[in-house]
Amino acid sequence: MNLGQSECSGVFLHYFVAKDLTLPFRYVYGIRQHNVYPLQLVRTSPITEVDRAAGLLTTYGCYYQLRDEIAHPGVQAMYRFILDQRIMPFFDNELIGTCVSLRLN
Repeated sequence: MNLGQSECSGVFLHYFVAKDLTLPFRYVYGIRQHNVYPLQLVRTSPITEVDRAAGLLTTYGCYYQLRDEIAHPGVQAMYRFILDQRIMPFFDNELIGTCVSLRLN
């Protein structure tokens, strides 16, 4: 895997890979944890490589660690509904949705 980026852009705690319906790109959607920011809903810029065995993902501008893949179509549809309604310029590294707050009882 070519990790030309200097720093990890976080860890996708839960993620899935989806193809763009209009362009020949694939993106990763999911909940990203970063050491500076709270948990966030994120869609990456177009993927350049996914190595599930190593748990790494690279895009044109960032690289991420991967944890649990989301397989449920309903959950995937929810993420796409939230994030696909926004237009992301090609030069941006990621599209960030609303912040996520979790409370454990």
